[in-house]
Amino acid sequence: MRTAIASILLGLVLAAALLAPAWPHDRALATKDAGHLFPSIKQRVVAAWSEGGLPTWQLEVGCGGPLLADPMAQALYPPDLAFVGTDPLTGMKRFVALHVVLLVAGFAALARRRGVRPIVALAAALAWVGSGPVLSQHWSVLWMGGLVGLLAALLGLEALVGERRRAAAVPWLVGGLVWMVLAGAYEVVVGFGVWAALALAAEGVALRRAACRPLVRFGVAAVLAAGLAAIQLLPTAELRALSNRAHGLPLEQAAFWSLPPVRLLELV
Repeated sequence: MRTAIASILLGLVLAAALLAPAWPHDRALATKDAGHLFPSIKQRVVAAWSEGGLPTWQLEVGCGGPLLADPMAQALYPPDLAFVGTDPLTGMKRFVALHVVLLVAGFAALARRRGVRPIVALAAALAWVGSGPVLSQHWSVLWMGGLVGLLAALLGLEALVGERRRAAAVPWLVGGLVWMVLAGAYEVVVGFGVWAALALAAEGVALRRAACRPLVRFGVAAVLAAGLAAIQLLPTAELRALSNRAHGLPLEQAAFWSLPPVRLLELV
């Protein structure tokens, strides 16, 4: 419990230190889409829910699009509450700060589950969350959310392959997968499914009768996630063929958020 509280407090300190230059009211996060694209999308998502409606077709975003069906909008993502009652730029700062705290707490919890000493777990969490690969994801709202869900799912996997408290695996696994899906990070879901299947096989758990069902569920989740992500390829191919903006682009560049095989290999 003390480690959990300490990780949350240190996450708050790290978030404050990282975002201090951008926190004044007249400043924004100068991190690509986090400062330009997502604040306006989030504003419209929150406004639609606040008015008792659904964030469906929005003419002001991307020349028109159904936000509820767009993974990038994260229309059902719980951290969207950071945008309630404030302007979109401040909401984005809250959104990023919240994820920094969750990532520190999640990484520290995962390290503790692996038997790492509390002080070392906290130091490792701060080093990881403050590193370039994680900070560079601030512009990618989907990946930030996906990393949080990934840590929760990994906690569940640790409980599953451990000798005790296997019952705790279900809420962590389900919660992590749901979180990743609501964050729109379908590629992270697929990457976790592949990695989990390999990890379970390596541990020998898949050979036991009691572990066959969880392994099958991982496979089903991976197939479902692959289908959800791959469904973006059809409209992307059409965009690439018909759009002046995307005409002539390689399919991988035009479908950056979809699931070309090379992206899956990078994730694994």
